[in-house]
Amino acid sequence: VDPSGQYAVGADAMGIIHMWDLGTGKKVTEFRAKAMSSDAASRKATQKSTWGMLHAMSFSACGTALATGGDDQVVRIWDIQQAIRGKSPVVEYPRKSFPTRRTMILDLEFTKRNLLLSVGKYIS
Repeated sequence: VDPSGQYAVGADAMGIIHMWDLGTGKKVTEFRAKAMSSDAASRKATQKSTWGMLHAMSFSACGTALATGGDDQVVRIWDIQQAIRGKSPVVEYPRKSFPTRRTMILDLEFTKRNLLLSVGKYIS
């Protein structure tokens, strides 16, 4: 649930993130990182599909960003405002992607100052 209590997110077994408006009960959007992004790091990270379990999702303290991570070994930062204002039911471009070196993401948490903390498991 986001800091304002207005939106909730959940992921399915395919790694697709769904966001709902808690006031109306309606689905707002989906987040899928399958398209190519504009910067080099994001391009490299989004070449991996989001297929697989997501273990971590965290809203920023200000509620404008959502961080996600899991089995695909990539931390993605999604723009929540773009998703809410956007006309497309699917958001394919994360604001930023951070590929790890064989580290499965197990937990993500934003601090009150919007710094992102991550915990992972190295996969040998």
